[in-house]
Amino acid sequence: MEEDSLLLRDFINAAQQNCGLPLITSLEVKNPFNLKIIYFDKESVLDIKAVSETGEIFNIEVQTSGSEIFKNRSLYYWAKLYSSQLKQGKKYNSLYPVICINILDFKLFAQQDRCHLCFMLRDIADPELFLTDRLAIHYLELSKLVDYNSGNELEKWLYYLKNEGKAEFVIRADTAPVRTEEHQCGINDSDRTCTPLFLPGHDDHHPVLWRFRCSK
Repeated sequence: MEEDSLLLRDFINAAQQNCGLPLITSLEVKNPFNLKIIYFDKESVLDIKAVSETGEIFNIEVQTSGSEIFKNRSLYYWAKLYSSQLKQGKKYNSLYPVICINILDFKLFAQQDRCHLCFMLRDIADPELFLTDRLAIHYLELSKLVDYNSGNELEKWLYYLKNEGKAEFVIRADTAPVRTEEHQCGINDSDRTCTPLFLPGHDDHHPVLWRFRCSK
């Protein structure tokens, strides 16, 4: 669904923006998915692959349980996606960045209070010196998020992902994530009205996102 792709793009941009990495304009989803299943139950496992308009490969994975070994697993999975690009006869300069976003319902970095950690390849003595931008691995630990900052798009996404499906869950309409392209339509704010955007299968009591509709 186009709507799912747009929401996925905005989620990716929220994660990228939260640590100062480049944003994307559009993406092509490589495996079908439905946003209705992005909530946590005991059997929840999700693996989404998508490619941006400039060739970056994104992988979004949901894990509800795990241990320290997941660090090795996520690195191996990144390496597999990165190396699979290089077909016979292709050159190394044809390799595109691979960005993995892991949504975890368990604590992988218990010593850290932050719910979002992102790892890249840097020099130990000079952290400002990057080896390459071809690797970025995000870890989003939902259990560390109690509430969200209204000015942080990623925290609002994580709050929704953590609480969706709970009977008492209500997202504050005045601070819910907004579809980014709606802000860029060139219409003055006074000409817009704010309307709830519901994911398929959700009722009116659980608005997920809010968007601006351009009034005619």
